Amino acid sequence: MDRLLRKENLDLKLTPYRVLATGAVDGMVQFVPSRTLQDITNEFGAQGLLGYLREHNADPGSVGTYGVKPEVFDTYIRSCGTSSLLFLLLSLSQLWLSISFRTSRQMSS
Repeated sequence: MDRLLRKENLDLKLTPYRVLATGAVDGMVQFVPSRTLQDITNEFGAQGLLGYLREHNADPGSVGTYGVKPEVFDTYIRSCGTSSLLFLLLSLSQLWLSISFRTSRQMSS
């Protein structure tokens, strides 16, 4: 998906993870150390995610990105948009797959 989008000159900052199928319904996925939004909110309180980004990627001179390095802020914004877009596309594909056609040419779900 990432390569396809980049071919169309659309870098949505996707991070593909390695996946290995070990059977028809089993597999392994790459472990990526991370933190939950709940943990960040508990630690940074009212500042929340912005406080977390400032602590780990501070850029005191930047005004338009709220004190966060511009490239980090850009990646975050693109990743939010990408998540929404992919969720929508996958939801629509599931809806399309759940529609069946009867022999009388009427659609049912």
